[in-house]
Amino acid sequence: MELGYRHVDAASIYGNESEVAAAVRTSGIPRDQIFITTKLWNTDQGRETTAAAFRGKP
Repeated sequence: MELGYRHVDAASIYGNESEVAAAVRTSGIPRDQIFITTKLWNTDQGRETTAAAFRGKP
C-alpha cells in the first residue's frame, strides 16, 4: 500500500510559479495527481486586483 500526496506550494512572492508550472508539465505525473497551492498578496485582494494578479499583471 502506498501513502502520501504530491503537494507544491507556489506564490508570486516566492518567484517560483513559472518553475512550478514547468516542473508539473515535464514531470510525467498526471495533473490530477498533483495538489498545487498559491497565495494572494494582501494588496491584491478584491475582484479586479485579484483577477489582475492571477493574470500576472500589475
